[in-house]
Parts: sequence; C-alpha cells; structure tokens
Amino acid sequence: MTSTHWVVLLALVSPVSGCSSEDAQSASSSGGAATGGSGGAGAGGTGASAGQAGAGTGGAAGPGAGEVCDPVAQDCADAAAPKCTLVGLASNEPAAVCAAKHGARVEGESCQRLDAATGADDCAPGLYCARHGFPQGMPQERACRPVCVSNDDCGSGRFCYWLTPQAPSDAPVFGICLATCDVLGTACQDKAPGTSCGPAVDPQGVLHPVCDVAGTAPEGAACSTAFDCAPGTTCDGTTCRAYCGDATHTCPTGLVCKPYQKSDPTMSWCVPA
Repeated sequence: MTSTHWVVLLALVSPVSGCSSEDAQSASSSGGAATGGSGGAGAGGTGASAGQAGAGTGGAAGPGAGEVCDPVAQDCADAAAPKCTLVGLASNEPAAVCAAKHGARVEGESCQRLDAATGADDCAPGLYCARHGFPQGMPQERACRPVCVSNDDCGSGRFCYWLTPQAPSDAPVFGICLATCDVLGTACQDKAPGTSCGPAVDPQGVLHPVCDVAGTAPEGAACSTAFDCAPGTTCDGTTCRAYCGDATHTCPTGLVCKPYQKSDPTMSWCVPA
C-alpha cells in the first residue's frame, strides 16, 4: 500500500478526540483515492503469530489466562479466564487473549467497560462492548457486538469492522460485526443524532458503509478525520467531500463523482476533476 493511501485511510479512521483507543479504527474512514486498505494485504492472522501476552496456564485443551486465543472459536480453557477478548490497544500492540468474564449481556444489549479498560466489559464471551453506531458522549453509550476475524463470521447485511488496522502486521485480526448503511441516506442520523453513514475498513482492506460518529464541518471545510465532517460528507485527508451517486446527490462545478477503489457496496464522493 502506498503512503498516500495510508494517509487517506488514517484520515478516515483516526480516533475521535476523547474516545478510547479501541475507537481508533473507525476505519470509519473515507476511502479516498482510497484503496481504503489496512495493514497491507490486511489479514494479519488470528492466532499464535501475535505471540503470547502472558505466561498463561493453557495446554492441549486450549489457551489459558493471558494467552493468545481465537475470538470466534472462544477456545479459552481456563475457568478463571474463559473469555477471548481484545486487550492492549492503548500500547498499539493489541492481542486477543483469554481474560476473566465480567458479565453475560447479550448481542445488542447496552454494556459497560470496567474502569474504561478495553476488553474488560460485561458482555458475554464472543461479544465485545463497542461504541460504534452511537454518537460521542460522556458517558459513552455502547452495546455488545459479535466478534469476528472475517466477513464470513458476520452474515448477510453485515461486515467485520476491523478494530486494529494500525496494529503491527503480525498482530491477530480482531473485529466486530456491524450492519451496513446507505451513505446517501439519513437512517443513521435519524436513529441516532450525532452519527452518520461513512466508510469503515474490513480485514481485507475493503470499505463498507457503517453508522459512526458525525462531525459538523460542511462540504469544502477543512478536516483531518472523517469524524470532523457533517453527515453526507467525509474527509479526504484535508477537506470534507460530499457523497454522490444518484440524481439528487450530484457534484458542484469543478468536482466529479468518483467511486472508492475498493468498496462494497460501491460508494462514491465528489473530488477535484
């Protein structure tokens, strides 16, 4: 991936000020010239390549406390640490490891982080307490989302939103399944004011539209991340650009409607001719 592509992707997925590092991905992102890729070929792997995060107590039956695990298979064997969840984002060295279970809240249910710690939450194993789909707030609203390592884990109408694209290339993939939306529609902000539909990256580097935090800067205004821009627009790294692609979403003089290089479904935005 070229350095230009990384700049554009990071503009679209950089963390919102005041949000935890878990929210950094938001490969919520804008794909710009955008291959929207993430981390090279983007898969990263799902297991031992990340190394062990601790001594652990696992064996043939499965990993133990503090050991790298499979977040989809939930293969932890230690009764004291039965939940495979994401830790270590604050140091940008994330890993899915076996940790204590702090609750049994189900998919879609409101949840809480314990002491604001990433991975330490009251969702059941196989779920992760995430802010995505909610506006920025204090306290931050969150819900339990299914964990994934690929889009195949998520089913129709959803994709695997990659939470760790800026992690080292040998770190395991860790994502959450989220529903897609329409960048030309208003369903996100109608349901949750303070959000909008914008691109987010999956582990293969493909962009998908998802409801995430919205900003207030209008088309043509300066920006540094997608979260700066108002609903219906996204950031190309320096400027908020409007989405386009149908009869009511056309581009002003001097701009052309151009699709992202890698997006599903196809998303387009107004860029200089």
